[in-house]
Amino acid sequence: MTMTRWARRLRALLALLAVLTLGVGAPGAQASTTNHAAVVVQFADGTTDVRRISFTEPSISGLEALRRAGLAIEERAGAVCRVERVGCPAADCFCAAPQYWAYYHQRGGQWQYATTGAAAYQVTDGAVEGWSWGRAL
Repeated sequence: MTMTRWARRLRALLALLAVLTLGVGAPGAQASTTNHAAVVVQFADGTTDVRRISFTEPSISGLEALRRAGLAIEERAGAVCRVERVGCPAADCFCAAPQYWAYYHQRGGQWQYATTGAAAYQVTDGAVEGWSWGRAL
């Protein structure tokens, strides 16, 4: 699936994501130390799963964000091999090359392919992280 098609399908979700990632507090309430981010996963069949995560650390890795999304994942040496039974087992992480789990960041309403691996990238409050199963760019 091309990134353009993926971005188009997820554009409708951006409004939802904005709501999900905003912290809502009562007037005069003490500032919360809980951070929020959204994890968006698009599967090969076009279905999309959006999860809101919370964390108290100033930042977490992109891989940790995916772990905290509550999806069944398999990983190997920082690479995401399988999400919810889509992809390859950890023992043969790139069995379906050139298809793999690509990692993206949403910035300013646009999806950008990650140039840093998910294990190294730091997710902060309000971030929207994306994963898509498909061919390499």
